[in-house]
Amino acid sequence: MASEAAEPPVGSSPEQQEEIELFTSELSTTVDPSFIIHLIRQLLTSNVDHTLVKQPDQEHEAAPVRSPVDGGKERKEGAQQCDSEALFSSKASKDIEPCKHEGLQVHANSPSVLHQEGRTQVERAQLSLENNEALENGNIVKGSASSKDECSPSGSQAVCTMPDEQREEAGCMLWDLAATQSHAEFMVKHHVLEVLQTILGTPHSDRLREICLGILGNLACHAEPVKAIVETSGLPTEIIQTLFVDDAPSLSEACRLLSASLHSDQVDSWVKAIESPEVLERVIWIAANTMNSLLLEKSTELLLAMVDCQGSTTSILVSSLVKLGLPAVLTELLASELSAFKDGICSHGNVVLDTLLQIAEALSLCDEAAGKLAENSKLFALACEVIKVSGKEEVGPAGITATVLVANLLAEREDLVCDIFQDVHFVKQLLELLPSAADDPGARNAFWSILETLIFEITSNATGYTLSTEVSLVFAHGSRVLLEDLQEHQDIDDHRDVAASRGFTSKLETVDNILHMMEDLLASKNSAKEENDARKIIESSCCLLKSWLSSMERHKMVENDKDHLLQNGARESD
Repeated sequence: MASEAAEPPVGSSPEQQEEIELFTSELSTTVDPSFIIHLIRQLLTSNVDHTLVKQPDQEHEAAPVRSPVDGGKERKEGAQQCDSEALFSSKASKDIEPCKHEGLQVHANSPSVLHQEGRTQVERAQLSLENNEALENGNIVKGSASSKDECSPSGSQAVCTMPDEQREEAGCMLWDLAATQSHAEFMVKHHVLEVLQTILGTPHSDRLREICLGILGNLACHAEPVKAIVETSGLPTEIIQTLFVDDAPSLSEACRLLSASLHSDQVDSWVKAIESPEVLERVIWIAANTMNSLLLEKSTELLLAMVDCQGSTTSILVSSLVKLGLPAVLTELLASELSAFKDGICSHGNVVLDTLLQIAEALSLCDEAAGKLAENSKLFALACEVIKVSGKEEVGPAGITATVLVANLLAEREDLVCDIFQDVHFVKQLLELLPSAADDPGARNAFWSILETLIFEITSNATGYTLSTEVSLVFAHGSRVLLEDLQEHQDIDDHRDVAASRGFTSKLETVDNILHMMEDLLASKNSAKEENDARKIIESSCCLLKSWLSSMERHKMVENDKDHLLQNGARESD
């Protein structure tokens, strides 16, 4: 790695000099371009070690789980056991049989056949890299037999197999460098994709596969490199085939790579590549059965990318995922995560919990999936339970996501409100979540939508339910929160399209109904038997709401008078 800006090589063409100057000028930390080419050459080996081919029934050690590279994060050290028994379990999806993946298996050819097939690819990649490095150093490369012999395994000076540790070290450096756009584009121009495809298409260790997928995952975060990945013939297929291995770090990186690709401009190409039922079923199966926390996180993020990506053909994925039973698997995973969180044994915080809720939220917006989700009363109950436990700081954004999901499900089936309108704890936590949703218009509208549905159910003559003192106290304590939210967003609610917002008038009606419910409670015969402290709190809240609603009414009348005068003035001037 150069400590100073690299000088253009003597004898290089003007085009190459311009490319290198542009490359070095864009780097915040200068890297010699020839050093990157050197790393790519180190990653590629011209001989295939037959001992790297695993036997089907052989237990193996997984490589250290390396977190996604993000501009220079250190990779995790140490190794963890990761055989298929520890990697997967049927904890979440007992009814789902392991997938049969005909036609999408990892290469099943014998090691000798793979060695012979891979040799041509390696020779070509080696020769391209030799030419590039020679050009970077100002040398003229001729397609002579002697130059070919130097880089050919059968030549007089055959390249020796690069020790695994050196190859992995070079790969990890490339993994880090690929996080930067200028590095990534330079690597693609100098055949890194061909090298990675060659490695994935020949026998390799689990660690080397993980590194290759990690590099590709970072490349997929940039517009030009992800386009080049799609345009490299056969590479998308090689990537998708890695979903059928039983190595947790490799699967994690494969899921991260596909997630980034589905959020790129090449989304339609990737949808076409992964739309087969075998691939989608495999992704669902991994998420439902893995016991590896990182793989669970990345596989659920991939499912979220599948249902939430923006493309002209994305509806195909949602339709297929629903048919393959994603709503049921989603419910079981959510139950498992919520249970682990409540028991304090969740090793990855609230990340997976929130991701699962986001998947359900995205599905609830699709006509084909919304009805099936609403039919699942267990999913609705779990979303409500997340709101209840949102008092714990660790839940984070999951509580807000659950609020949106509950509102969407109630819009599909209003009768679900019967399960929560008498739940004091739910109403209390719902009111406490409102300040957290103040900056999110969608979440705020979801909150008011749930509250409006609850109040309507309570005041409906059909239920015959009278407001209890406990629920009245919850609304009394939360009345200031409601008024502060309305005052802060009054201008926004007044001027936004009612179709896109609950509307200020609708919110005022909800607050007015809360006031009437509490006044009815105070006027009832049973209220005299209640404790005086509770009664005083409710009375104080009623006075506050009544005063505020009166001031809003006066404000509205003044505004109407102004509008009337302005209209009359306009007519007189005409």
